[in-house]
Amino acid sequence: MILTKAPWIFDPNGDKDREDITSLYKAKEGTEVERLTLYRAVRSTEMAKRFYSLPSPGKEDVEFDLMELERVNIGEPFAVTVNIKNKSNELRTIQAILSAGSVYYTGVKAKLVKRASGDFVLQPNAVEQLRLTVTVNDYLDKLVEYCIMKLYCIATVKETRQTWADEDDFQVLKPNIVVKIEGEPTVGQPSTISLSFKNPLNRSLTNCMFNYAGPGLSRNKTLTFRDVGPEEDVYVEHQLVPQKPGEQKIIATFTSKELVDITGCATVDVLEAE
Repeated sequence: MILTKAPWIFDPNGDKDREDITSLYKAKEGTEVERLTLYRAVRSTEMAKRFYSLPSPGKEDVEFDLMELERVNIGEPFAVTVNIKNKSNELRTIQAILSAGSVYYTGVKAKLVKRASGDFVLQPNAVEQLRLTVTVNDYLDKLVEYCIMKLYCIATVKETRQTWADEDDFQVLKPNIVVKIEGEPTVGQPSTISLSFKNPLNRSLTNCMFNYAGPGLSRNKTLTFRDVGPEEDVYVEHQLVPQKPGEQKIIATFTSKELVDITGCATVDVLEAE
């Protein structure tokens, strides 16, 4: 049990000001999540393994392999996939939990995206695959900064109490804005900047806005844009007047209600005025 002082309550003679926060740190006692987590922890201690009668690594007869994901483009589905092989000549009952969630760049959990659990019987010497499919509708509204996702898998074999757990993280990638300046930009003369990208989602984007800036090229400019259709190619042009010669960098961003933090940049060589 994990207790803390309850806010706004003071009881010097009793325990009315205590608050049980155990559920914030561990699953409820006796639930499948709690049991699987316990067995996973037991594996790291030899004395505990003997107490719980867990098999040694050499006697574990079911193989588990979590398929890693490197990256996923935003708008695309992905799957949590675990390959399982029964190396024994007997039936094996597998209890498994698969989940996907968003995390901050620090590794702190953000939001649960999707979770599935269940039991199934694996035939002798058989190979099976567990798969949890996650769609864009599942994860889009639950992404946080840097769009990092983490996959969690934990399983136990009922007959032998063998336990296994693994995790993987990857980044959901957003498209880049293609930034171009037409012709040969010259100090004091109008030039045309173009910004373009493709909407990766099968839904419309609303409250759209472009922003660009570049020291020596342009002060910060904000361009209000119309709604963007599903999977539409977006293109916008604007006029700027370079202020300084030489190599200059310009950065552009796009935001909308449904999709934010789309960025792009370009380096251009600005000519001296004649």
